[in-house]
Amino acid sequence: MPKFQIIDNNNYINLPDSIKFNSKDKIVNRNGSYHQENDLTDMYRLISKKELKLEYKKRIINGFIGVLIVVCSFGIAFFFKFIKNLFKVKENIRFGVKYTIDEKELNGDIIINENIISKIKFFFNKITNRQGDDDIKFYNSQYNNRVFELKDVPGLIFKMNYNNAEDRYKKMINAHYVLRINSLALLVLPHAKIFDVNVNGESHKIIAEQKLNIIVNESMQESLFYNSKEKLNDTIKQLALFICKTGYSDVEFRNNPIINNENGIMDEKNKIALLDIEETAGAEIGLFRGFCRSGLIALVDKENNDAIKNIAQENNISIDNFESAVEIQKNKLMNYSDLQIFYKRKNISTGSEEIVVNIESLDLNIEDESKTNYAGTVMLVKLKDVAKAVIIKINELIQKNDKDNSIKGRRFIKLKMSGNLQKYSKFTYEYNGEESWVGKIIHSLVNKNHIFKLIRKVEQTYHIQA
Repeated sequence: MPKFQIIDNNNYINLPDSIKFNSKDKIVNRNGSYHQENDLTDMYRLISKKELKLEYKKRIINGFIGVLIVVCSFGIAFFFKFIKNLFKVKENIRFGVKYTIDEKELNGDIIINENIISKIKFFFNKITNRQGDDDIKFYNSQYNNRVFELKDVPGLIFKMNYNNAEDRYKKMINAHYVLRINSLALLVLPHAKIFDVNVNGESHKIIAEQKLNIIVNESMQESLFYNSKEKLNDTIKQLALFICKTGYSDVEFRNNPIINNENGIMDEKNKIALLDIEETAGAEIGLFRGFCRSGLIALVDKENNDAIKNIAQENNISIDNFESAVEIQKNKLMNYSDLQIFYKRKNISTGSEEIVVNIESLDLNIEDESKTNYAGTVMLVKLKDVAKAVIIKINELIQKNDKDNSIKGRRFIKLKMSGNLQKYSKFTYEYNGEESWVGKIIHSLVNKNHIFKLIRKVEQTYHIQA
């Protein structure tokens, strides 16, 4: 290991760095060894590595000792690296400066001025009521949170939490520290700053976060992860270690998206963002899943499993749930693969392709009739009429989905018997243990390979992967 020297910022040596200096900005102790996370008092940041000439006197002494050892060993000692080093006229020295955990590093160049505070005050009622318009864009969040963007304040996303904004911010500071200490350069925590907004005599804590260049859509992130699995191996290892060090547990595509470059495509550095890290229910959940939590294993390919398991064991994290997580991962990957095969066979390349169905070909008694009462009028309805209406509705929902979504995302729909289907709502209910008409129609569409899968039925809504 190269020699290490502590210097003041004012004493920086104005010579070019050595060509190979992969340790820049890493945190070490006063001996130059990589820093242990549990010691916060004696930290130094590597800022430079120089190749300097040894003093003449030191070269003479080293050379004399080297010659003596080589002669006495009949030349054998010269094959040892530390003996060869005695004959060098130059040496590599790494320079470091004192490092302390600094909130300013997390803040980056974020500045909260009176203009921003005034805008938030002006829109405060809209913010609390989630009333998005041309001036405010809202992102999905839990009931007690408000995550929004202001049109006139580009580059920042604001997060207001009614319960624990300060706790969330402290965890971001800790995360920043963990990333630095463990040299997790492939994980990106957005710069952030906490500030107060006083409205009607009541103070509200709000966090301003740097807006990263990412695709927000979760289905697109799933596609990026699966299609870039070889490129992400080192990044996944770093994320696994971060989970072990912090107990971060809400590991999902939406919270850990791949970062894009300025052209909107995956950055060649293969970095992943850490967007919402306040949930720390334990590393075991973060790695292997828990209640309503996917876990890291569910996001990655099977080739990453052994590395994640080893990192967990090295950090004394229980692997009791590893095998069950792998089994869930196996089913998820198989389902994703089957879906890609289905789309290829059906020539679905954009996601907007409509399903074309010959009603007569469905394994249904399409001439079956039933009465229903709609808006006070008794109607006689045939099963084929309901089937036609369901197919039309499926195609309408496909067209309405976000055009920027993945093919899978564009073809995921929630079919509810409302609107122009309201008159057929009776036919979503089972009678005397017999499947409903709508259920029969959807299952027939699946069996005839017109749609991929009925995922689930939630009350009277059908979740369909078309």
